[in-house]
This record gives sequence, C-alpha cells and structure tokens, in this order.
Amino acid sequence: MQNAFIGNVPMRGDLRVAVRRADTGEVTWRYEIRNTITYVALGNMVNLIAQKTTVTPADYAVNYLRVGDNNTAPVRSNTNLGNVIIYPALLPYTLDLLDANKTLTTTNPFEMKITATIPATDLNGFTLREAGLFTRGTTLVAPPGEYPAASGFYPELFARQVHPDIVKGPAFVVDYDWRISFTS
Repeated sequence: MQNAFIGNVPMRGDLRVAVRRADTGEVTWRYEIRNTITYVALGNMVNLIAQKTTVTPADYAVNYLRVGDNNTAPVRSNTNLGNVIIYPALLPYTLDLLDANKTLTTTNPFEMKITATIPATDLNGFTLREAGLFTRGTTLVAPPGEYPAASGFYPELFARQVHPDIVKGPAFVVDYDWRISFTS
C-alpha cells in the first residue's frame, strides 16, 4: 500500500503587468513576477475534479480580476486582496473574464492564459498595487469584508500578486496578462 505521493503536480502562476499609452498602444512600462496561488485555488481544483453534484464546474472557473492598493506580500492563505479598490458605487472594481479573456496556450498544453485590460476611462487617480484572480464562488453568505459579484455569489481568491505602484491616469491603459500552468 502506498503511504505517500511519489511525485506532485505543481501549479504556477506568472503575472505580467503592462502600462500602454491609450492613444498609440505603445508600452511604456512592463513588470513580470511569479504570483501566489492560494489554498482556495487548490481546493477548487479538487472540487472541479470531483464534479460534485451540488455545484457546477462554472463555480470554480476563474471569472473575475480585481485590483487593489495594498502592497502587503501575498501568502497562500489570502482570501481577498489586501485592500480592494471600491469604484464606482460602493462595490469592488471588477473586470469580468469571459471566454475571450481565457485561452489555452499552444506553446504549453498545461497552461492557461488570462488577459484583462483596465481602460483609459476607469480608475483614474487611483494607485494600483495588487491584483487578484477570483472564481465565482459557491456561497451566497458574505464572509467578513467580502463583496458579492453581480450574480450575488461571493468570489473566492484564486491567485494574488502585488506589483510596483501604477498611478492610473486617463492617458494610458493597464494590461494584466496572467498565466496559470501545471507541471509534473
């Protein structure tokens, strides 16, 4: 009888943040860093594989990107951003990640790429310092400090990373390019 795993399947996230001029699309600043995958994400992967009848696979899909202004280093036990940006009407600034934002890469069959852009018209005057990927969530009961998605569910943090300050202004857009990959 086997008492321990012989190998493991590591999950890795890599985040690239780029600031582009809104008028020309020219990249003026780029930052790349490995990100922190949370314990919630690992639990979601187990639930996805289990295909429980009480939930749907969509409950565990990465559905949202949120940004914040906290620069505390992420840890795997994080359940939310350090300080999510509230904009405009007492709700967190949330970018919906549709199918077009999520692609399976052709260079690595075990990798998913997630892209999102904060347009020139949004978050002007805010300082961006952190970003997080969220699943839809499976609960309608609010954990402390959590905000619902449009669906009424409370999103669960899948991955989080801090980055150098970006003072958002109307002259540029901010691109988040997140890669989640698995290896043996």
